[in-house]
Amino acid sequence: MQDKWLDNPVNFLSSGVVRLILIILLGGGDTGLAIYARFKNPHASRVGFSAHLGGFVAGVLLGIPILRNLEVEKWEKVCFWVCIVLYTCFVAAAILFNGFCVQINRCPASVY
Repeated sequence: MQDKWLDNPVNFLSSGVVRLILIILLGGGDTGLAIYARFKNPHASRVGFSAHLGGFVAGVLLGIPILRNLEVEKWEKVCFWVCIVLYTCFVAAAILFNGFCVQINRCPASVY
C-alpha cells in the first residue's frame, strides 16, 4: 500500500485523505488566525460573522451541484436542483436587499 503511491502520485494527491488533510490544515489555520486576531486586538476591525455564515451556506449550496458524485441516486438529483434554486433565491434576495434598502441612512458607515 505504501509503495503504490510512488507508482502513481497524481492519484494519491487527488485522493480523499489528502484532500481532507489539506482542508483541515487550511480551515484550521484560517480559524486559528481569526480567533487570535479577534482576542489579541479587540479594537481592530472585525470580520462579520454573517459574512462567514453566508459563505458557508453558499459553499454548501454550490458544493453539492458542482462536486463530483460517482453514484447518483434519485434523491440526489432533487437535492441538486433544490440547492441551485435556493442559491439563486439567496443571491437575488441579497441583490434586491442591497438595491432597495430603504433604511440606508441607518446603516453604519464602514471604517477602514
